[in-house]
Amino acid sequence: MTARHMMLISDGLKISCFTFTTTRKFKQISANKNVALAINNIQIEGMATLKGHTSDPKNVSFLKAFEKLQPEIYKMYCDVCLDPESPAELIEIYPKRIAIYTGGYPDSKMDVLNTDKKTAIRYSGSDFLKGENYE
Repeated sequence: MTARHMMLISDGLKISCFTFTTTRKFKQISANKNVALAINNIQIEGMATLKGHTSDPKNVSFLKAFEKLQPEIYKMYCDVCLDPESPAELIEIYPKRIAIYTGGYPDSKMDVLNTDKKTAIRYSGSDFLKGENYE
């Protein structure tokens, strides 16, 4: 398991990104669709789906969102994303568990959203000390 910087685009609960099929990251996701993201005080665990080349017409909404939300980065990568011969592949991630940490001990809280179970639970700092299993 490894971690790396990613440029993410979100649309509701769907999170999208792209990577190159030549990377270790792509090979790991191809072998194991379970992924985890960490963004500031937010942890996301989800399931990745490989959606094909970024230039595929079915992926046009990703490219439009990428250009709108990350224009400078899009300029750097648009040639690669639009070239069907490049190794650029779209990945979509659907979160199964989202944990958001707030406050500082002893007032810390963790909100855990479980999309499969459709639950949202708030844990307090005292729960952390008990070693609770945070769904």
